[in-house]
Order: sequence, then structure tokens, then C-alpha cells
Amino acid sequence: MTATGQIQPVFGGFGTVTRLCRLVTEDRTWKALGVEVLGINLPKCVITRTWNETLDAGTVEFGNTLGFFGGLYVLNAMVDKTLKRLRIPVHPDPKILSRGRIMKSFALVSPLFAFMFAVPYFRNALTAWRSGTTDFRNLISKGDQAKTALVEAKSRQHMRHNLKKGLGFIAAGVALGLAGFVFFASAPARVLLGKAKPGTWLQKGQSVLKAACLRGKDGKSYDDYYALAYWGVPCYTGLIAASRDPFEVKEQALKMLNFHFMYLVPNKIIQSAVKNSQQAYIRRFPQVYPGKVFSYGQWAQVHRTASQAIKSGLAKALRFENTRILTDLGVTTALMAVFPTVLNIYLTQKRIERARMLERS
Repeated sequence: MTATGQIQPVFGGFGTVTRLCRLVTEDRTWKALGVEVLGINLPKCVITRTWNETLDAGTVEFGNTLGFFGGLYVLNAMVDKTLKRLRIPVHPDPKILSRGRIMKSFALVSPLFAFMFAVPYFRNALTAWRSGTTDFRNLISKGDQAKTALVEAKSRQHMRHNLKKGLGFIAAGVALGLAGFVFFASAPARVLLGKAKPGTWLQKGQSVLKAACLRGKDGKSYDDYYALAYWGVPCYTGLIAASRDPFEVKEQALKMLNFHFMYLVPNKIIQSAVKNSQQAYIRRFPQVYPGKVFSYGQWAQVHRTASQAIKSGLAKALRFENTRILTDLGVTTALMAVFPTVLNIYLTQKRIERARMLERS
């Protein structure tokens, strides 16, 4: 069953909203994309102190997003074709450890993890080439640096250093991904997927692999915790590692804490607030909530054969779930958009003023 082919006639007036909610529910990677663009990329590029900072932020923010999702799409297609030629399927249930899912996770996670970590280094090189600026403090308080021989020499050295580091991280990520893909392609099935005695190192290893693999029936979905571990962590640790001075380190550390907090906590609060209402729908329509989790596919199946009275209740359940999902997205995006950026501008200005006072004394 497809969202465009069969769901639209069933969902009726709820079609567009429902397709969006279903998309971010069944593949949480899309939630990460929405929050990233609306809650992080745009505010960081709009709420800035200088034009140089706008370009600097735009390079790393949209470079990360476009590179990650473009890379995910391209790598996923390449890996799927390779697995098909090797006749190694990806089991649609992530709770069942399968060779294809392990191989695919290594091939996708390692290069993309490395790419996210490397982008800030490429950003540094581009900013140094464009403006001559190699310090964050100058970036947020001045225009382009005067092109003196000393500034140009420092910029060239800064560019070489950052390009070398960025390319090195990407090469390491690609190598690790290929190594994992090849290793698990040839690992004995009885060791990799066979039953192991509880408590043994083999059983623990299989449990770790199962937990570490990407989610979704096609093995490429970044659920919430996976988005934090495989996206948020490399992105923000890369930003901190590539920071050009202590002022930037502190700004990126605050952004990292805010991202991880805001990505998870609003959802928990909203879920707690609507728990009683949701439980009522679960009791009324247990077929629509397999495992007590709302299913758009099950909703459509039940709706097709239900009486008019039941359809009215199903419509309310659908509206409730859509509202819950959109509220989570809206609150998360709004809190992530403004708070850290505005607070960082204020705190960094105070730090710079203190630094200037110490320099004059």
C-alpha cells in the first residue's frame, strides 16, 4: 500500500496533512530533516552579527543537510543494488538481526558520520579563502581582513590544514564503511546470526549489532535516538573540534546541548500530556494501534470496511494523532530555532567585552 496511491482516497480531507505526518512517523529521518532546516539552518543563517557570519553559517548548515541527505540517497541506492547482486536481503523487521541490515548500516553510517564531522573543516577553509578570516571573534565583529602578505600566508596555511583534516576524516569513514560491509558479507552465518548462549560475548555482540543498526523496513531510517547518535553527535563534535577560537567552542557547545535536549524532551512532555486521550483511542480502536502504537496503514484498512458511526470515531483518532505529531514538530522547531542563537549572541558579546578589558589592562 502506498501513501499516494491508496491512502489519499481513504484519508479524504486529511490527505496532505496525513501524508506529512505519516512520512515523519514511519521514517523519522524526515523529522530530523524538518527540524534541521526550519529549526537550525534558517535561524542560524538569519540571526547573525555580520554578513561573513551569515555565509560561514550557511556553508556548514546547508552543506551538512544537503550533503547528508544527498549522500544518504545516493549511498542507499548504491548499497541496495550491491546487496541485490549479492542476493543478500534486508529483513524488514529491525528486531531481527539480518546480514543485509548490518552491511547496509555500516555502509551508510560510517561515511555519513565522517562527512558530518568533516564539513566544519571545509567551512573553515572556504571562509579563510573568501574573507581571509581565520578567527571566529573577527568573523562576528569585522568585515573581510585586509589582504596583507601576513594575512594571506596565514589564510593559505589555515586552508591547507583544514582541507587536509576534512579529507582525512572522510577517507577514514569510507574505509571503515567498506571494511564493515566486506567483513559482515563474509562472516559465518552461525557466528553472525545464529543463536548464542545468553551472557556470552557472542550473544552480547549480536545484541549490540541489533541495537546499532539503522531502523525502518529498508534499513536506512534514522529514528530519534539514531538521529542524535549518528547525526547530532558527529555534527556538533565536528563543529566543536573545528572551532577557531574559545568563543566559538562555547557557542557550539551550547548549540549541541540545546539540540539534544530539544530534540527529545518536547516529545516526551507532549506524549505525557496526551497520554490519557491516546489510551482512550487505543481501547476503542485496538486494531489501529498494533503494539499500542498508531499505524496509518492499519487505520486505512479498518476505515475501508467500517460503518459510518465507526468512521466518525476513526476520523477523530486520525485528527488527534496528526495534531500530536504536528505539535511535537512545531514546538521542537520553535524552541530549537531561537533560544540558542539569541542566547549565544548575548553571551559571546559579554565574553568579548571581558576579553577586551583584560587585553587593555
